Amino acid sequence: IVELSGGESLRANIALVKNNARLGAAIAAAYAGLRDEVR
Repeated sequence: IVELSGGESLRANIALVKNNARLGAAIAAAYAGLRDEVR
């Protein structure tokens, strides 16, 4: 697929992984903030 797409599929998948990591970090930070408010 990488060869057929000229490497575009690889770039898209890397961007997706980075975005998912960014979103996961934001969710974790928000959750940690909520836990601190409850205490």
